[in-house]
Amino acid sequence: TDMARRSKVDALSKSLHKLVVMSARDPALPMVSANAATVLNWMRVQLTCLDWRGVSLPGADLSHAVLAHTNLSGADLTAANLRQAVLYHTDLTQSTLAGVSFG
Repeated sequence: TDMARRSKVDALSKSLHKLVVMSARDPALPMVSANAATVLNWMRVQLTCLDWRGVSLPGADLSHAVLAHTNLSGADLTAANLRQAVLYHTDLTQSTLAGVSFG
């Protein structure tokens, strides 16, 4: 049913979000975290108003993501794809942005 499917999608979204947040504390998770963020974006999960301080997302595909009001200060976004992402009031203070694709 639609309700059961929605419940599974919500559970998956929460698990993926936890992996992203964990990467701020666990240096062994950058690729896992980047893949989790990419999947969240491809699922079109709401990525606004998140506290993703210090997360590690190297190479993540966040193209077309709406990251408005999300805190990415101190995040590693090396080589991430942020093409056509909405970054309105997104905090990128002291984030690593080497090789990031904007536009």
